[in-house]
Amino acid sequence: MDKWEYRMVVLDLSFNALEGPGSIAQNESELNLYGRDGWEVVSVIPHVASTKPQATVILKRPHRDPIRKIVREEEKSIPGL
Repeated sequence: MDKWEYRMVVLDLSFNALEGPGSIAQNESELNLYGRDGWEVVSVIPHVASTKPQATVILKRPHRDPIRKIVREEEKSIPGL
């Protein structure tokens, strides 16, 4: 059975500038960083009752077991495995 870990990120959607906080480029850059680290967007929830244009993004990725990762790295150094 797969195990997942989740993360919630609040994005600023004010789009007041081409660059910087609240810009499309900033939000894309932030989401791309999560994507490179194995996170996948599973849901976007707009904050409709808020005075600020924001959305919560829910991300998931397979659970990473740090002990298992260390074992795999050690196995790479053992000839014949």
